[in-house]
Amino acid sequence: MRRVMSILLAVALVAPSGALAASMKSGGRAKNTGNSARSNMSESMMSEHGTSSASFWKINTETREKMEAKKTSMNAVKRKVESLRRMRPSFKTALTAMEKVDQAIKLLEEGKAEKAKQVLMEAEKYVETYMKENRGMGFVPLNQQIAVVEFRGDVKTVDKIKRKAEELLKEGRIQDAKALLNTLSDEIDVINVYLPLSMYRKVVKDAIKEIDKGKKEEAIRMLMAIRDSIAIQKIVIPVPMVKAEALIEKAKVVSKKNRKLAVAYLKEAQKELELAKALGYAYDFEKTYSELDKELKQLETAIEGKKETGSLFGSILQKLKLLKKKATKEILSRTE
Repeated sequence: MRRVMSILLAVALVAPSGALAASMKSGGRAKNTGNSARSNMSESMMSEHGTSSASFWKINTETREKMEAKKTSMNAVKRKVESLRRMRPSFKTALTAMEKVDQAIKLLEEGKAEKAKQVLMEAEKYVETYMKENRGMGFVPLNQQIAVVEFRGDVKTVDKIKRKAEELLKEGRIQDAKALLNTLSDEIDVINVYLPLSMYRKVVKDAIKEIDKGKKEEAIRMLMAIRDSIAIQKIVIPVPMVKAEALIEKAKVVSKKNRKLAVAYLKEAQKELELAKALGYAYDFEKTYSELDKELKQLETAIEGKKETGSLFGSILQKLKLLKKKATKEILSRTE
Protein backbone atom coordinates (compact mmCIF):
# COMPACT_ATOMS: atom_id res chain seq x y z
CA MET A 1 0.00 0.00 0.00
CA ARG A 2 2.82 2.35 0.88
CA ARG A 3 4.48 1.54 -2.41
CA VAL A 4 1.31 2.38 -4.38
CA MET A 5 1.00 5.72 -2.55
CA SER A 6 4.63 6.53 -3.33
CA ILE A 7 4.10 5.84 -7.02
CA LEU A 8 0.95 7.99 -7.12
CA LEU A 9 2.77 10.85 -5.35
CA ALA A 10 5.68 10.63 -7.78
CA VAL A 11 3.27 10.80 -10.73
CA ALA A 12 1.51 13.84 -9.22
CA LEU A 13 4.82 15.66 -8.78
CA VAL A 14 6.03 14.92 -12.32
CA ALA A 15 2.74 15.80 -14.11
CA PRO A 16 2.83 19.60 -13.55
CA SER A 17 6.41 19.71 -14.83
CA GLY A 18 5.36 17.97 -18.01
CA ALA A 19 2.35 20.26 -18.51
CA LEU A 20 4.51 23.33 -17.97
CA ALA A 21 7.02 22.12 -20.54
CA ALA A 22 4.22 21.54 -23.04
CA SER A 23 2.87 25.00 -22.34
CA MET A 24 6.31 26.58 -22.88
CA LYS A 25 6.73 24.76 -26.17
CA SER A 26 3.36 26.00 -27.45
CA GLY A 27 3.83 29.58 -26.08
CA GLY A 28 4.76 31.04 -29.44
CA ARG A 29 1.70 29.49 -31.02
CA ALA A 30 -0.51 30.86 -28.26
CA LYS A 31 0.84 34.36 -28.81
CA ASN A 32 0.23 34.17 -32.54
CA THR A 33 -3.27 32.97 -31.85
CA GLY A 34 -3.87 36.11 -29.73
CA ASN A 35 -2.68 38.40 -32.54
CA SER A 36 -4.86 36.53 -34.94
CA ALA A 37 -7.81 37.07 -32.65
CA ARG A 38 -7.14 40.79 -32.47
CA SER A 39 -6.73 40.94 -36.23
CA ASN A 40 -10.00 39.09 -36.71
CA MET A 41 -11.68 41.50 -34.29
CA SER A 42 -10.40 44.53 -36.30
CA GLU A 43 -11.57 42.90 -39.51
CA SER A 44 -14.92 42.26 -37.86
CA MET A 45 -15.23 45.91 -36.75
CA MET A 46 -14.35 47.19 -40.23
CA SER A 47 -16.78 44.70 -41.75
CA GLU A 48 -19.49 45.87 -39.36
CA HIS A 49 -19.02 49.46 -40.57
CA GLY A 50 -18.88 48.37 -44.18
CA THR A 51 -15.18 49.28 -44.53
CA SER A 52 -12.43 47.10 -45.91
CA SER A 53 -8.90 47.19 -44.45
CA ALA A 54 -7.54 49.18 -47.42
CA SER A 55 -10.33 51.74 -47.40
CA PHE A 56 -10.12 52.05 -43.59
CA TRP A 57 -6.49 53.19 -43.79
CA LYS A 58 -7.28 55.40 -46.77
CA ILE A 59 -9.97 57.26 -44.79
CA ASN A 60 -7.61 57.56 -41.83
CA THR A 61 -4.86 59.03 -44.06
CA GLU A 62 -7.29 61.50 -45.67
CA THR A 63 -8.36 62.67 -42.21
CA ARG A 64 -4.74 63.30 -41.21
CA GLU A 65 -4.14 65.26 -44.42
CA LYS A 66 -7.22 67.42 -43.82
CA MET A 67 -6.11 68.07 -40.25
CA GLU A 68 -2.65 69.06 -41.48
CA ALA A 69 -4.21 71.48 -43.99
CA LYS A 70 -6.37 73.02 -41.24
CA LYS A 71 -3.34 73.37 -38.98
CA THR A 72 -1.38 75.08 -41.77
CA SER A 73 -4.16 77.61 -42.39
CA MET A 74 -4.46 78.44 -38.68
CA ASN A 75 -0.71 78.88 -38.33
CA ALA A 76 -0.74 81.23 -41.34
CA VAL A 77 -2.99 83.67 -39.47
CA LYS A 78 -0.83 83.44 -36.36
CA ARG A 79 2.33 84.17 -38.37
CA LYS A 80 0.66 87.11 -40.11
CA VAL A 81 -0.32 88.70 -36.77
CA GLU A 82 3.18 88.13 -35.39
CA SER A 83 4.65 89.73 -38.52
CA LEU A 84 2.41 92.79 -38.12
CA ARG A 85 3.43 93.13 -34.48
CA ARG A 86 7.12 93.01 -35.39
CA MET A 87 6.49 95.85 -37.87
CA ARG A 88 4.81 97.99 -35.21
CA PRO A 89 6.09 101.58 -35.50
CA SER A 90 7.67 103.66 -32.75
CA PHE A 91 5.25 105.83 -30.79
CA LYS A 92 8.00 107.87 -29.11
CA THR A 93 7.52 111.15 -31.02
CA ALA A 94 3.75 111.34 -30.56
CA LEU A 95 3.87 110.21 -26.93
CA THR A 96 6.55 112.78 -26.07
CA ALA A 97 4.51 115.53 -27.74
CA MET A 98 1.36 114.50 -25.85
CA GLU A 99 3.23 114.26 -22.53
CA LYS A 100 4.28 117.89 -22.90
CA VAL A 101 0.68 118.93 -23.54
CA ASP A 102 -0.53 117.02 -20.46
CA GLN A 103 2.21 118.63 -18.41
CA ALA A 104 1.21 122.12 -19.62
CA ILE A 105 -2.46 121.48 -18.79
CA LYS A 106 -1.55 120.39 -15.25
CA LEU A 107 0.61 123.50 -14.73
CA LEU A 108 -2.17 125.78 -15.96
CA GLU A 109 -4.64 124.12 -13.59
CA GLU A 110 -2.19 124.76 -10.76
CA GLY A 111 -1.95 128.42 -11.78
CA LYS A 112 1.64 128.16 -13.07
CA ALA A 113 1.03 129.89 -16.41
CA GLU A 114 4.64 130.87 -17.17
CA LYS A 115 5.93 127.34 -16.58
CA ALA A 116 3.12 126.01 -18.76
CA LYS A 117 4.06 128.44 -21.52
CA GLN A 118 7.68 127.31 -21.31
CA VAL A 119 6.67 123.65 -21.66
CA LEU A 120 4.48 124.47 -24.69
CA MET A 121 7.32 126.35 -26.34
CA GLU A 122 9.50 123.26 -25.87
CA ALA A 123 6.73 121.14 -27.40
CA GLU A 124 6.45 123.46 -30.40
CA LYS A 125 10.21 123.37 -30.97
CA TYR A 126 10.26 119.58 -30.59
CA VAL A 127 7.59 119.06 -33.26
CA GLU A 128 9.10 121.61 -35.66
CA THR A 129 12.51 119.90 -35.41
CA TYR A 130 10.93 116.52 -36.14
CA MET A 131 9.04 117.86 -39.16
CA LYS A 132 12.22 119.40 -40.60
CA GLU A 133 14.12 116.13 -40.16
CA ASN A 134 11.26 114.05 -41.55
CA ARG A 135 9.82 116.06 -44.41
CA GLY A 136 6.48 114.86 -45.67
CA MET A 137 5.60 113.26 -42.32
CA GLY A 138 2.33 114.99 -41.53
CA PHE A 139 1.22 112.27 -39.13
CA VAL A 140 3.09 110.34 -36.43
CA PRO A 141 1.83 107.07 -34.91
CA LEU A 142 0.35 107.41 -31.45
CA ASN A 143 -1.07 103.91 -30.92
CA GLN A 144 -1.84 100.65 -32.71
CA GLN A 145 -4.20 97.75 -32.06
CA ILE A 146 -4.34 94.42 -33.90
CA ALA A 147 -7.44 92.24 -33.65
CA VAL A 148 -8.45 89.00 -35.37
CA VAL A 149 -12.19 88.85 -36.11
CA GLU A 150 -12.91 85.19 -36.77
CA PHE A 151 -15.88 83.81 -38.69
CA ARG A 152 -16.79 80.33 -37.48
CA GLY A 153 -18.67 78.90 -40.40
CA ASP A 154 -18.61 78.07 -44.10
CA VAL A 155 -20.28 79.33 -47.28
CA LYS A 156 -23.59 77.68 -46.30
CA THR A 157 -23.51 79.54 -42.98
CA VAL A 158 -22.91 82.82 -44.81
CA ASP A 159 -25.88 82.19 -47.12
CA LYS A 160 -28.17 81.42 -44.16
CA ILE A 161 -27.17 84.65 -42.40
CA LYS A 162 -27.71 86.67 -45.58
CA ARG A 163 -31.19 85.21 -46.09
CA LYS A 164 -32.13 85.86 -42.48
CA ALA A 165 -30.85 89.45 -42.71
CA GLU A 166 -32.94 90.00 -45.85
CA GLU A 167 -36.02 88.75 -44.01
CA LEU A 168 -35.33 91.12 -41.11
CA LEU A 169 -34.91 94.06 -43.49
CA LYS A 170 -38.25 93.29 -45.14
CA GLU A 171 -39.83 93.32 -41.69
CA GLY A 172 -38.24 96.71 -40.99
CA ARG A 173 -35.96 95.28 -38.27
CA ILE A 174 -32.94 97.20 -39.52
CA GLN A 175 -30.87 97.09 -36.33
CA ASP A 176 -31.36 93.32 -35.97
CA ALA A 177 -30.30 92.83 -39.59
CA LYS A 178 -27.29 95.10 -39.02
CA ALA A 179 -26.19 93.08 -35.96
CA LEU A 180 -26.51 89.86 -37.96
CA LEU A 181 -24.54 91.19 -40.94
CA ASN A 182 -21.79 92.43 -38.62
CA THR A 183 -20.97 88.77 -37.89
CA LEU A 184 -19.95 88.28 -41.54
CA SER A 185 -16.30 89.18 -41.01
CA ASP A 186 -13.22 86.99 -41.15
CA GLU A 187 -10.31 89.42 -41.01
CA ILE A 188 -7.30 90.89 -39.27
CA ASP A 189 -8.03 94.49 -38.30
CA VAL A 190 -5.04 96.80 -37.79
CA ILE A 191 -6.15 100.06 -36.17
CA ASN A 192 -3.55 102.84 -36.25
CA VAL A 193 -4.01 106.09 -34.33
CA TYR A 194 -2.03 109.08 -35.64
CA LEU A 195 -1.26 112.52 -34.28
CA PRO A 196 -1.50 115.21 -37.02
CA LEU A 197 1.63 117.32 -36.50
CA SER A 198 0.47 120.47 -38.33
CA MET A 199 -2.72 120.55 -36.25
CA TYR A 200 -0.76 119.93 -33.05
CA ARG A 201 1.69 122.74 -33.79
CA LYS A 202 -1.11 125.21 -34.60
CA VAL A 203 -3.05 124.42 -31.39
CA VAL A 204 0.09 124.77 -29.26
CA LYS A 205 0.87 128.18 -30.82
CA ASP A 206 -2.71 129.36 -30.27
CA ALA A 207 -2.62 128.13 -26.65
CA ILE A 208 0.57 130.14 -26.01
CA LYS A 209 -1.19 133.26 -27.34
CA GLU A 210 -4.14 132.64 -25.01
CA ILE A 211 -1.78 132.30 -22.05
CA ASP A 212 -0.19 135.64 -22.99
CA LYS A 213 -3.69 137.17 -22.95
CA GLY A 214 -4.28 135.75 -19.50
CA LYS A 215 -6.98 133.38 -20.80
CA LYS A 216 -5.88 130.27 -18.92
CA GLU A 217 -9.19 128.39 -19.27
CA GLU A 218 -9.28 128.96 -23.03
CA ALA A 219 -5.72 127.63 -23.35
CA ILE A 220 -6.66 124.51 -21.36
CA ARG A 221 -9.72 123.92 -23.58
CA MET A 222 -7.59 124.16 -26.73
CA LEU A 223 -4.92 121.78 -25.42
CA MET A 224 -7.47 119.20 -24.26
CA ALA A 225 -9.03 119.23 -27.72
CA ILE A 226 -5.78 117.86 -29.22
CA ARG A 227 -6.58 114.33 -28.00
CA ASP A 228 -9.89 114.47 -29.85
CA SER A 229 -8.27 115.75 -33.05
CA ILE A 230 -6.52 112.56 -34.13
CA ALA A 231 -6.59 110.44 -37.28
CA ILE A 232 -7.61 106.79 -37.21
CA GLN A 233 -6.61 104.36 -39.93
CA LYS A 234 -8.16 100.90 -40.10
CA ILE A 235 -6.54 98.28 -42.31
CA VAL A 236 -8.70 95.22 -43.06
CA ILE A 237 -6.81 92.07 -44.15
CA PRO A 238 -9.08 89.15 -45.21
CA VAL A 239 -8.16 86.01 -43.24
CA PRO A 240 -9.39 83.50 -45.89
CA MET A 241 -6.94 84.95 -48.42
CA VAL A 242 -4.06 84.82 -45.93
CA LYS A 243 -4.90 81.15 -45.34
CA ALA A 244 -5.33 80.34 -49.04
CA GLU A 245 -1.98 81.87 -49.96
CA ALA A 246 -0.16 79.92 -47.22
CA LEU A 247 -1.88 76.67 -48.23
CA ILE A 248 -0.96 77.04 -51.90
CA GLU A 249 2.65 77.88 -51.05
CA LYS A 250 2.79 74.81 -48.80
CA ALA A 251 1.30 72.65 -51.55
CA LYS A 252 4.04 73.86 -53.88
CA VAL A 253 6.72 72.73 -51.40
CA VAL A 254 5.32 69.20 -50.84
CA SER A 255 3.83 68.54 -54.30
CA LYS A 256 6.66 66.28 -55.48
CA LYS A 257 7.18 64.38 -52.22
CA ASN A 258 3.58 63.95 -51.04
CA ARG A 259 1.02 64.45 -53.79
CA LYS A 260 -1.99 63.56 -51.62
CA LEU A 261 -1.05 66.11 -48.98
CA ALA A 262 -0.47 68.76 -51.67
CA VAL A 263 -3.98 68.12 -53.05
CA ALA A 264 -5.42 68.36 -49.52
CA TYR A 265 -3.78 71.78 -49.16
CA LEU A 266 -5.24 72.92 -52.48
CA LYS A 267 -8.75 71.73 -51.62
CA GLU A 268 -8.59 73.64 -48.35
CA ALA A 269 -7.35 76.73 -50.24
CA GLN A 270 -10.38 76.46 -52.56
CA LYS A 271 -12.71 76.42 -49.55
CA GLU A 272 -11.05 79.52 -48.13
CA LEU A 273 -11.39 81.40 -51.43
CA GLU A 274 -15.05 80.39 -51.67
CA LEU A 275 -15.56 81.78 -48.16
CA ALA A 276 -13.72 85.01 -49.04
CA LYS A 277 -15.98 85.46 -52.05
CA ALA A 278 -19.14 84.71 -50.04
CA LEU A 279 -18.10 87.27 -47.40
CA GLY A 280 -17.70 89.93 -50.08
CA TYR A 281 -13.96 90.49 -49.96
CA ALA A 282 -12.98 91.93 -53.37
CA TYR A 283 -16.60 91.35 -54.43
CA ASP A 284 -16.06 93.08 -57.78
CA PHE A 285 -13.31 90.64 -58.85
CA GLU A 286 -15.65 87.84 -59.93
CA LYS A 287 -13.50 86.98 -62.95
CA THR A 288 -10.35 86.53 -60.86
CA TYR A 289 -12.18 84.26 -58.42
CA SER A 290 -13.43 82.10 -61.32
CA GLU A 291 -9.95 81.90 -62.86
CA LEU A 292 -8.42 80.88 -59.54
CA ASP A 293 -11.02 78.17 -58.99
CA LYS A 294 -10.43 76.78 -62.49
CA GLU A 295 -6.63 76.85 -62.20
CA LEU A 296 -6.66 75.23 -58.73
CA LYS A 297 -8.64 72.30 -60.13
CA GLN A 298 -6.22 72.04 -63.07
CA LEU A 299 -3.34 72.07 -60.59
CA GLU A 300 -4.86 69.22 -58.57
CA THR A 301 -5.17 67.12 -61.74
CA ALA A 302 -1.59 67.94 -62.75
CA ILE A 303 -0.21 66.94 -59.33
CA GLU A 304 -2.17 63.67 -59.29
CA GLY A 305 -0.94 62.92 -62.81
CA LYS A 306 2.69 63.79 -61.92
CA LYS A 307 2.74 66.53 -64.55
CA GLU A 308 4.60 69.85 -64.60
CA THR A 309 3.06 72.32 -62.13
CA GLY A 310 5.50 75.23 -61.88
CA SER A 311 3.70 77.59 -64.26
CA LEU A 312 0.29 76.89 -62.68
CA PHE A 313 1.60 77.56 -59.18
CA GLY A 314 3.15 80.82 -60.40
CA SER A 315 -0.03 81.98 -62.13
CA ILE A 316 -2.26 81.13 -59.14
CA LEU A 317 -0.04 82.81 -56.54
CA GLN A 318 0.27 85.95 -58.68
CA LYS A 319 -3.51 86.23 -59.12
CA LEU A 320 -4.07 85.59 -55.42
CA LYS A 321 -1.59 88.27 -54.34
CA LEU A 322 -3.37 90.82 -56.56
CA LEU A 323 -6.76 89.72 -55.21
CA LYS A 324 -5.55 90.01 -51.61
CA LYS A 325 -4.15 93.46 -52.31
CA LYS A 326 -7.49 94.52 -53.77
CA ALA A 327 -9.39 93.09 -50.80
CA THR A 328 -7.14 94.73 -48.19
CA LYS A 329 -8.97 97.93 -47.34
CA GLU A 330 -7.51 101.08 -45.79
CA ILE A 331 -10.06 103.31 -44.11
CA LEU A 332 -8.88 106.69 -42.82
CA SER A 333 -11.10 108.79 -40.59
CA ARG A 334 -10.58 111.99 -38.64
CA THR A 335 -12.19 112.59 -35.29
CA GLU A 336 -11.75 116.36 -35.30
